[in-house]
Amino acid sequence: MRFLISVLLLFTSTIYFSQVEENNNIEPTSNSLLNNKINADSTKRVEKDKLFDKEDEEAGETSVEDDGDLHLFEIQRKKELKARKARKKNMNYESAPSQEVKKISSFKSESIIKANNKIYKNKKISTSQSYQRNPTDEQQKEMNQANDIIQQQAPNSFDYNLNKYVIGNYNTNNYSNLKSAEQINPNSEEVIKQMAAHNLIIDDDFKSELYLKKLKDNKQLDAQSIDYCEDLLESTPENGTLITHGMLDSYGAHYNQITNKKRTDVEIINLDFLQSKTYQQKLIKKGFFIPDSKNIDVSFFKEFCENNNDKNIALSLTIPKDYFIPIIDKIYVVGLVFEYHLNTTPDGLMKKNEVLWNNKMNKSIISSKETGTIKLASNYLPMLLNLRKYFKEKGDNPKVLEIDRQIELISKKCNKTKKVSKIKSSY
Repeated sequence: MRFLISVLLLFTSTIYFSQVEENNNIEPTSNSLLNNKINADSTKRVEKDKLFDKEDEEAGETSVEDDGDLHLFEIQRKKELKARKARKKNMNYESAPSQEVKKISSFKSESIIKANNKIYKNKKISTSQSYQRNPTDEQQKEMNQANDIIQQQAPNSFDYNLNKYVIGNYNTNNYSNLKSAEQINPNSEEVIKQMAAHNLIIDDDFKSELYLKKLKDNKQLDAQSIDYCEDLLESTPENGTLITHGMLDSYGAHYNQITNKKRTDVEIINLDFLQSKTYQQKLIKKGFFIPDSKNIDVSFFKEFCENNNDKNIALSLTIPKDYFIPIIDKIYVVGLVFEYHLNTTPDGLMKKNEVLWNNKMNKSIISSKETGTIKLASNYLPMLLNLRKYFKEKGDNPKVLEIDRQIELISKKCNKTKKVSKIKSSY
């Protein structure tokens, strides 16, 4: 199995769970949808105010000698105008944009647009790094400065509060900002995703399940990802630790555990969540060693694996290749993960792969016609290529042919026929 690792790492360098895709959280265009709605509501409110003023003036100019002579319609109209005047007088904007925001409610100020663009750009770059999960110091500084500008102009806005939590990198001390953003727009996909993350970090299974189901309902977490993550959990050793990388593999695995009650013996650790000190402290209490580093990067990852070798670590194939290179001589393909073994070569790995493939995996991704499952399906190839080599060395030609059929099916689906043929010809 060892000789295939280097080749397979090259082969699996395309990651399905795209970091860019995961972190479209504060894209200005998506925020503008909400702001357009708020602005439209604010505009309507102003128009109503003007209408109230006009109708009040008209009502004041109307001379009424005797209410008894008024037509029923006019009596009703008079009552409505009175009620409108009272509503206008008592109208408060606590649940709407603040007075300061109201000044710019009919348009989005240029400075806020620029600030949001700067935050989005830096967040996108930082979360697209293949060697580190957290932003650089310079990226963090620029995002903080940009959100300070939004705070100065619109301290109670959706943008400011959501940005404050997102650029805080899962800082649970900023939860009140996330809650404020939810109050403004509870249907925001990004708010729901961040709420799920927060509750997973603090181990609130009840609320985690609530928000994970919302993610599934709005298709942020699709059925194909959930099915894939069921196989991902099955690939993890008993009482093991599954390390995931981004949103879909992490949330899909948690969904299977919390909602579907699958493999609840597995501890899921999300590299992204490790930016949170609350999350780190939780893991320390569970007996994990957390490296003393401000960056969640390749070096952190290597040290974490080395010092938690007794935790039956399984590394999701969705983790970028850069993380695996420093530990390449300590990882072994089992299902949809690399098992990490610091000092010894484990026995029975091929048997594990055979049992997984024949008895435990649902493999629904492979036969799915959904276009989003193409790259997911390719993650089954490392296991199958190892099994093929194993059966070939044993001279079990019927099983080699059977595996070849599956490899061919997946290769065609994923457009990787040439790469797979090259690997097969290497042995």
